[in-house]
Parts: sequence; C-alpha cells; structure tokens
Amino acid sequence: RAPAPLLDAAAELKVMADLGNSPLSQTIAARLMRRLPEIRSRRREEVLERFEVLADELGRRLPDWEWTRPLGGLSIWVRLPRGNAEEFGVVARRHGVSILPGSVFSPSNGHADHLRLPFCLEPGEIRDGIARLARAWAEYVPASEEGRQERPLHVVV
Repeated sequence: RAPAPLLDAAAELKVMADLGNSPLSQTIAARLMRRLPEIRSRRREEVLERFEVLADELGRRLPDWEWTRPLGGLSIWVRLPRGNAEEFGVVARRHGVSILPGSVFSPSNGHADHLRLPFCLEPGEIRDGIARLARAWAEYVPASEEGRQERPLHVVV
C-alpha cells in the first residue's frame, strides 16, 4: 500500500497560490511596496526629528555626557563622565526609566561607563525620559565616591 500524500490537491494549490500566507496580507504588502520611496522618506524625517529631540535634550539637560552622532540605527551610545552605567541604571529605574548599560552588549563585560539610548520613541516620551534621567543623574553617587560624599537622606521612618 502506498503512503498517503502529505497534501491533497486542494491544499497543494492553496500553497502554490498564496505561499502559505494570507492573501489579504500579501495584497497590502504589494501596495505598500509601490509606496516604498514615500514611506522611506517619511520614516527618515521621523527618525531625524526624534534624533534631534534627543540630541537637544541631552545638550540642554546632561551636557557633560559624551556621545557622537550615530552613522545608523535608532540609538546612541553615551559615555558617562563618572561612575558605572549599571549602578546608574538602579537610580534611573527609581525615576521611571530603564536603561541598557554597555556591559550588556559586551562579551567581555566592558563599556561599563556607557549606556544605550534609543530615539525611536515619540518626541514627548524622549523629552520626558531625558528629564527623568537628568533628575536621576543629579541624585546618582557612584559607589567609588560614596565614602567621600555624604548621601542625602530621603526617607525617615
């Protein structure tokens, strides 16, 4: 007895006709492809605007942070003037911001003084995030300096 075919004739025709995807999705994708230059241009404008917002906010609120204009992508690498990005991340979380320390992206756990900031968010979210980071930075005291500085008391029980 011969083995049963994996696909019957109707299923085989469907696979050949729609490549296993929804015909509606394929139709939408085909229409978008015709508009690709326009979509690309709009996206570039949007990304550039968001980068400019991030750059302006960093320059205004955190001028001692070092960074360079990226050649591509949707984030910048910032070098902190002191301390450790992972330690700073703990303070930033208390201010409602999660950051990615450079050590997360390093196989040797390097770049501890760097962090990655995206500029893919809405301009208002970028402004708010940098304002929160600035407040966190004002509060941050690196562990290496804790013995030399008296930390402010925030809560009395």
